[in-house]
Amino acid sequence: MVKQEQIITALDIGTTKICCIISTITENDQIEIRGIGETKSYGLSRGVVSNIRQASESILKAIEEAERMADLPAENIFVGIAGEHIKSYTAKGIVKVTGTKKYPTEITEKDVEKVKEDAKHLASIGNDRKIIHVMPMYYTIDNRPGIKEPVGMSGNRLEADVYIITADINSVMNIYHSIDRIEYKAKDLVLESIASSSAVLDEDEKELGALLIDIGGGSADIAVYHKQNICFTEVIPFGGQSITNDIAIGLRTPNKQAELIKIKYGHAIPEDIDEGEIITVPGIGGREGVKKTRKFIAEIINPRITEILEMTYKKVKDISAFKALTAGVIITGGASKLKGTDLLGERIFNMPVQIGYPRLDNLAGITDSINDPRFSTAIGLLYLGKENFEGNPFDKTTGKSLFELIWNRMKELFRFEDFV
Repeated sequence: MVKQEQIITALDIGTTKICCIISTITENDQIEIRGIGETKSYGLSRGVVSNIRQASESILKAIEEAERMADLPAENIFVGIAGEHIKSYTAKGIVKVTGTKKYPTEITEKDVEKVKEDAKHLASIGNDRKIIHVMPMYYTIDNRPGIKEPVGMSGNRLEADVYIITADINSVMNIYHSIDRIEYKAKDLVLESIASSSAVLDEDEKELGALLIDIGGGSADIAVYHKQNICFTEVIPFGGQSITNDIAIGLRTPNKQAELIKIKYGHAIPEDIDEGEIITVPGIGGREGVKKTRKFIAEIINPRITEILEMTYKKVKDISAFKALTAGVIITGGASKLKGTDLLGERIFNMPVQIGYPRLDNLAGITDSINDPRFSTAIGLLYLGKENFEGNPFDKTTGKSLFELIWNRMKELFRFEDFV
């Protein structure tokens, strides 16, 4: 009997592009990339669904393209989520250890789940928010702090300091609805900066301390790690598309041409460009193109990429972990390929900055096609999906279907539990 292949699918729903990657788990426990689908996004604005019909059609195109290449169905779909609606909280939970019959003070998985639930309750998350992740930073047992793994240890009282990431519930439901209406099912939602971190950062970088900035089309997603813990997330409402729009306006050229100019000639630092470099900008409506210096284009680009990086710096400069980011800043995402972005980042953050490419060490199959920062989120979704199936879920609060979300929302609003 042939063993059924374990399929894991990543779906990165971005403002400017949608990417679907279908993979299987090999016998030697690698993720084999089997199919890749990319399509232009419609019906999304800054990471949020603004037109469900258009979003669904765009998602379907990417999925079908990946399915044709893989000759496999898109199953177990892990979906990235981002947007300004994402909000994070820190909270503390405290419970009495119930233990086991044999060892009354031994901490069990049940105790860990109870203390996380207590933290969620004490955080007083509103009914308009959906919890995406509950990530323990460290545990305290009988006033002994700094414990990473409490299961099996003895104690009477267990505390947990957790980092809770939430999303606007209607934004979440719109993502589920966009996927459900084309007859696919989302297995789980993952914050895109966490997914990208899983693909780009190694364990040493997370331990030493690192700031990851994932600059996509519609936004820049931030995640700060220190001592293996995620301790800060944020979203900057500008991305690569804002740079493209600035070029289109400054050069009076269509956005399609502006994007090509950005990719081929763009640079973040004008003073690093030779004054003598001249390019021809295509005209509008068939009119003759005009000549511009490459430095002039860099002068259009610089204010926006500077704004993105400076806004990031202002968000993170006052958090305690920022002063201990030994691994520095890692910039990934499609817009990170803009030349000079790392050098500009070093001037702003006053620390080492590098462009982050996804780690391919545990991947097989058509990996040459995805060795690019724009695939960081999708590859991270595959890594986290694999962990989920291995019994190490990164989050136990998501994975609900659209029906479950609606039902739970109705119970919260109308207290149906009083009648059932």
